[in-house]
Amino acid sequence: MGLFSQRAIQKRIAPVTAEVGPWLGRVRAELPFLTETQALYLAGLQAVLDAGPAVADSRTSILGEGKQSVTARMMSQRDSILRFEGFGASARLTLGTPGNVLDWRTDWSLKYAIGAAAGEITVPEYRTWDGEIANAGRLDRVRAALAGALAHGPRLLVAEGRPDPAAHLVTVRRDSDSSPTAGDHCDSAAATVPPPVRLACPPAALLDAAAARGHVLDRDPATGDPLIHLAPGGRPDLGTVRVLAVNADLNADLNGATDLVFAAGGALTPIDRQRVRRRSLRLLNNLAVDLGRDHPASAALHEAVARVAAASADTGTWTEAWTDQVPGPQWTPAPGGVLPVAVLATSKGPGALLDRMVEGASAVALRRRTFTRGLTRKGREDGRVVVARNAAILAGADGAYLPYVRYVAAPDTGEATVAVARDDLPMFWEVFHDDRTADDRTATDRMTADGTASLLFATGLGFTGGTVAYGAELLAYLDASCAAIARRDPGATFRTIGLRVPEQS
Repeated sequence: MGLFSQRAIQKRIAPVTAEVGPWLGRVRAELPFLTETQALYLAGLQAVLDAGPAVADSRTSILGEGKQSVTARMMSQRDSILRFEGFGASARLTLGTPGNVLDWRTDWSLKYAIGAAAGEITVPEYRTWDGEIANAGRLDRVRAALAGALAHGPRLLVAEGRPDPAAHLVTVRRDSDSSPTAGDHCDSAAATVPPPVRLACPPAALLDAAAARGHVLDRDPATGDPLIHLAPGGRPDLGTVRVLAVNADLNADLNGATDLVFAAGGALTPIDRQRVRRRSLRLLNNLAVDLGRDHPASAALHEAVARVAAASADTGTWTEAWTDQVPGPQWTPAPGGVLPVAVLATSKGPGALLDRMVEGASAVALRRRTFTRGLTRKGREDGRVVVARNAAILAGADGAYLPYVRYVAAPDTGEATVAVARDDLPMFWEVFHDDRTADDRTATDRMTADGTASLLFATGLGFTGGTVAYGAELLAYLDASCAAIARRDPGATFRTIGLRVPEQS
């Protein structure tokens, strides 16, 4: 790299002071349940929305720095993700893309330290190609959008109620083979639901356990058979379990036994089928946990989960999750529309936070990817690595759970349990949870005098090609988390904080 290039880069990455306008005080007064840091996170999220058109067609190479042929670089490029990450008293906007296996390739990142009157925007990380910062022009435009958002504030819209996934998702076909979501796979349509499971347990005990886990119970109007609905709200096409008492007339040993028969709608997308599959496996796993290790049905439940998981090990049965021929649900905010980024729930008792995080993650679909290394067929088979993109609870260095759920690239741990992830894995979105009771609040909080205020805040969010990266899963998580609160307190109220999308397309 020549001296001129070095000087140009140093000039480009020099810190910039960005003034924080008077909007901060107004937002704190109007939304007193937000901390000052969270209010300033909203400015960063608004900057990602405002800069979206400037980076919609950007590409990032998964190769490392250094001399690379033009052909190699072109073949290694994928669509970029512009991602917001809030942490502590600072936040970061990063342009990059997932690499192979469990790495992330960053072109550059902007960090802004948060203060009451001013923010300093720095460039703590970047890489160069041919003596220039990768996607340098887009760095300038995103930095200008961030400075503008800090000066003028986010364009907020606060609405009563919780986000409705159906209002934001559109089922479309993929239009880019270089999308960072290309290569995601689901299990085959035949593996959407497990085969019937026979358990040495009476139907009433299984129905009670499912109800305690929040499942909607119903009866088939034609046969009167008890039904367990897998989806929050009880949509039958998104999975039901028929609970049938086994006829013991022919075999007295089957007295008190139950058959669980799973079913789902036939016109589902691969992602929706994968979501049904996960909820089915989570139900079986939860029943095994709730009935106890010594219960006669426990072994059969664990065996059923193991059989389904073993079938997923055959990559030849996988189907692509989203292609130019296979549509999938995507969250592409319309110009002038609203992007929900936070929900405040006020209730008399939302339940244990960890339980709600697990319930939310259980509604999120898992996608699998496979990578191979080696020159021979056997070498490639032996070197195959399976990676999942999945919801996971964040854990600290000491292994303790943190109040964050992320959608990450991680080793595949299956769908019957909820994954736990460390903070160095590639992340696509993140939700922070904050529960505060009346004793935790000041008089200026303007919340109810009793009960608990539960905040769900998107402290991580990425855009690629104008679409929220894995936005369908973020909406599924928010919906299931809010449903978990409403189930524990039917009188719970919700407020959704949204950001206005720029009018330009």
